[in-house]
Amino acid sequence: MIAACKAHSGASYYTRYRCKFTQDSAVGAASNAANLTKHNGYNGLFNNCLTKAANILNIYWTGPLGLGWAIPPDNYFNALGKVAGVRIVNF
Repeated sequence: MIAACKAHSGASYYTRYRCKFTQDSAVGAASNAANLTKHNGYNGLFNNCLTKAANILNIYWTGPLGLGWAIPPDNYFNALGKVAGVRIVNF
């Protein structure tokens, strides 16, 4: 996954990611959430790439920023980087 993020369409598309240690594994539930979001459409404010990622993240950890509805992705992830226990990792 990290290799795919580093080279999207042959360019450095993503430059960093955030990670949060969680006590429990929920791989099955996260996989189910990912599969559900794969085919549930798109809406610019309430069902987009950010809300799909936040939905999967919330399977593991319910963060203080909710589901990412109606917030620009940069604002969401910049605020998430200020939450205790969340690290920013540069590629």
